[in-house]
Amino acid sequence: MTKDEAFQEYEEALAKIHQGAQAASEQARTILREQLKFLRDVAHSELKAIRKLEQKTKRSRKNAK
Repeated sequence: MTKDEAFQEYEEALAKIHQGAQAASEQARTILREQLKFLRDVAHSELKAIRKLEQKTKRSRKNAK
């Protein structure tokens, strides 16, 4: 095997590693985006529930006076 052939194999191996790293990075990014969307949805639902409770509490206080 000549130096050029060995270098070409090295370059090809690096290219495969780079492609794998890019694919893994994109997959991780997608997973994190999905998790963030889920957390936002949960937080939004919780905030809505808290607001409803606050409104009920305010109404109860007004009616008690």
